[in-house]
Amino acid sequence: MRQPDIALAAYLLDFMRGTWLDYSWSREARRFLPSLLLGVYVWHRRGKYPTMRDAAAFMHADPASSGPKYIRQAADAGLIRVENHPRDKRKYILFPTEKLMHLMDKELTKIGTVAQ
Repeated sequence: MRQPDIALAAYLLDFMRGTWLDYSWSREARRFLPSLLLGVYVWHRRGKYPTMRDAAAFMHADPASSGPKYIRQAADAGLIRVENHPRDKRKYILFPTEKLMHLMDKELTKIGTVAQ
């Protein structure tokens, strides 16, 4: 039986801790942002776009307070775009920016390199 790849596991743990984000982000933001950014990226690659409520769910954040706070911070940093839902004006949809796509492609390539 193949041994688990500890280097890959350690890298994934660091990724989810937000250690790849620079220190201009607060400790709490680095806790929520990896899930938010990875979630928006994955949904985009699947041809789907999460609502703010979806994003709060995959961040494990309160959809009324913490979720919107970190979504707004990511949008202010140019990582995601928040737009009105085309059919339901009460909802907002999240889209990745080119900056986020480049950042996630770079980080996921590092993870792939560690896994080899």
